[in-house]
Amino acid sequence: MLNGIKERMIGSYLFIIIFTVVIIESFLIFSISRYYYKNMENMVSNQIKVSVDFYNSYLASSSLKKT
Repeated sequence: MLNGIKERMIGSYLFIIIFTVVIIESFLIFSISRYYYKNMENMVSNQIKVSVDFYNSYLASSSLKKT
């Protein structure tokens, strides 16, 4: 069964549009998740540095064991 030229054009354009949207959406999801995890990694790293500096400044000279 032969489809008309109108149906074939609509089908091919629809495929191209859906394919393009899926590719762009995949790229955006990947980029946003990578950005989010990189920021979380930096925040945790900075928090660790602050904790280490605090420990070295105020608690390093005292013992952690109870007497």
